[in-house]
Amino acid sequence: MYYPLYWKGLIYPNFRNAVLLLVVLYLSKSFAQSPLSECFNSRSTWFADNQHGACMYGTSMGATGPQTYLIAASSKLVFDKSADCGACYEITGPNGVVTVMVVDECTDGGVCNTTFPHLDLAPQAFDILQDPHVAGITDTQAKRVTCNVQGGIKLAVGTNFFDPTGWEIMIFNHRTVIRSVSFTAPGQYTPVQLPRQTYNYWRYSGSPVTWPITISVTDAYGAVATFQPLTLSSGLIIESTSSAPQFPVPAPVGSSDTCPPPLGYNPDGWIYQDQLEKEYNDPALAYINTFQWSDWSYSITINWAYAQNVYDGSLCVQVTFQSGGAIQIGRSTTFAWAGAFTKLQLAARADQAFTGIRVYWKGSLNKVPISITTSWQLFTFDLATDLATPALIGGQQVMLTIQNVLGVNSPTIYFDDIRLIPVNNPTTTGSINPTTGTPNPTTASAATTGTPNPSTTTSSTHTSDTSNPTTGLPNPSSTSDTPNPTTSLPNPSTTSPLNPSTTSPPSGPSTTDENPATTTGSPNPTTSSSTTTGGSPGNGKLTPHSTTTTATSTATS
Repeated sequence: MYYPLYWKGLIYPNFRNAVLLLVVLYLSKSFAQSPLSECFNSRSTWFADNQHGACMYGTSMGATGPQTYLIAASSKLVFDKSADCGACYEITGPNGVVTVMVVDECTDGGVCNTTFPHLDLAPQAFDILQDPHVAGITDTQAKRVTCNVQGGIKLAVGTNFFDPTGWEIMIFNHRTVIRSVSFTAPGQYTPVQLPRQTYNYWRYSGSPVTWPITISVTDAYGAVATFQPLTLSSGLIIESTSSAPQFPVPAPVGSSDTCPPPLGYNPDGWIYQDQLEKEYNDPALAYINTFQWSDWSYSITINWAYAQNVYDGSLCVQVTFQSGGAIQIGRSTTFAWAGAFTKLQLAARADQAFTGIRVYWKGSLNKVPISITTSWQLFTFDLATDLATPALIGGQQVMLTIQNVLGVNSPTIYFDDIRLIPVNNPTTTGSINPTTGTPNPTTASAATTGTPNPSTTTSSTHTSDTSNPTTGLPNPSSTSDTPNPTTSLPNPSTTSPLNPSTTSPPSGPSTTDENPATTTGSPNPTTSSSTTTGGSPGNGKLTPHSTTTTATSTATS
């Protein structure tokens, strides 16, 4: 079977060059076929292409192979005990479109055991969708399509189990997925149905068979292709040459246009609003859990559901930082913010004034100090000029970080309304520019929800500083800021239809960032209160294909 290599390291450059060459050579065999479902939201990772899988096909270009290097392993929910073998999906990612054939089941419980469609791709296919050095997991949109196979349906007789009373066959090179296989022997009028095995073979076990037999293969749409009467023998591989050697193209479902690129983020920009945001506000998309923000903090005591003296809504975040401790908020996938968002905002107050907090995106050297008082203040940071925000944000390498850089524990601090401001809502009323310490111009905000606590102030001052990227501490001499129904998948044989109402949030890895001596924790963001002062470092499972690891005790920004 194929196994994701997100934990096994990098592909060697010479292998990658070979991969890209193969993509060019066989791209003509990638598919642009009739749509068999509407577009649905999905997610993809990549795996090591060893060209053998649960569907028991041979090597990619071998006699029983799929005749393409653009292959996939589908999650357990989609694979459905081999019913998805030979299915083709057209997938749209951030950088391109590719069509793949399912040849395997992805059995990794941490990545592929999802309640939504997940397709684990060969590196050749993943590289078309997403830069592998940016992310090894990506949001996608996909739809099932017909496979661009050549010639008739093919049959291979198994070699490990064969005699007249028992044998098994594998069917491959079919345009659409298979629903059933049967045969009739001379003098028989009632077809004998063959049960499908979980390893994608169809088995007969019973009375001795009289040869030759006629084999009929029925697809998920009721079309039948046949093999002319033949006598089976161990290891036989044959292509149908009958009058109906291949399934016809079914009536199309949905548009023939490629699916649009995945949005990959909540367009409202909310990160925390009474809770860490979990998904779009669109019920049709609510089962995709890659959009959610998760708590990957360390060396803090935090309550994500504090209900007293909130800034907005009914809950806020209550936190006490150890020296060097940080709130870190991230997602399993990254997204590009330019063109969608312009600023970051957050509201803050403390039990006593505190100046040791820095706000930044992990990976950026711009760590912006804020001066927190005992009254609520709404701070606004320009993503480009104040924070020097990386082009892609949200993933493990580019988490939003709020850190105590002083050598003492912080007082209890409260945060609320953490949000990326969309381009059509540039400034929230009453917010403070942390770089100048002065109020932003008052702007009506149709997207602002709730009214700030009357105690909110409209001015603040702070001293600019440049933080040391290794220690996270300010440089004393610095004077300037450098701070399924929804999927429409036609799988009549499945007994476990997609259930969009249930989600399984990914477990975010813990990381160390600005405090080399601190180990990390992995609190549950849904818990009302947790202390993140210990635990083991993250293992980087959410960054397959990545050139950077973070589970070291001397990590730098």
